[in-house]
Amino acid sequence: MKKAILYYIYPGSVLLTVWWVWFGLEMPAALTNDFLSKLYLSETLIIANLLGALGTLFLIFSMINLLSHIRDKTKLYFICQFTFLSGIISYFAVQFGETFVWPVLAKSNPDLLHLNGPLIKPGTLFFTANVTAGLLATVGIILFSIILVRQLKSSKILSVIYAISFIVFMVGIDPFIRTVGFALWIPVQLIIFHGLTRHLDEA
Repeated sequence: MKKAILYYIYPGSVLLTVWWVWFGLEMPAALTNDFLSKLYLSETLIIANLLGALGTLFLIFSMINLLSHIRDKTKLYFICQFTFLSGIISYFAVQFGETFVWPVLAKSNPDLLHLNGPLIKPGTLFFTANVTAGLLATVGIILFSIILVRQLKSSKILSVIYAISFIVFMVGIDPFIRTVGFALWIPVQLIIFHGLTRHLDEA
């Protein structure tokens, strides 16, 4: 059912917004080497991260539902589907680990969560997985924006803003810059998906 796209994207957007605001409120003012090990001692942060993981899951469902309604399944379509879903599902796996594994590590072995520790620093498995997820999702969202314009007749300007804001949020290092990307990405995503649902209903 085409309306299912909105059933997923609306609660997903709300959950992601609550998660990001909540996470921001929990963040310390100074990002010291051990700030993550202290941050993940917060029991309320587990709830916030759980909401974020659920929001990402809703986003995955909405994307799968939307892509299933595209009739002309070109090579671009399949590459987009593979890269974006691979990236966002990998990101969901990272979120799952941060939600349930990191709080345990923060109590039992906090050194692992230090920025220069064996889990977080560049070259480690987690760092590589996180970067790979971000790159796949970024390439996927660029291809998806092209599909939005070419095959779903979405607004070019909104599609470009959608892609750029998502990329800024996913790969941004500074929390403020990521927040700017997030603040643009969520409302533009809702506008685009709502418009696409009406377009699909008329098709």
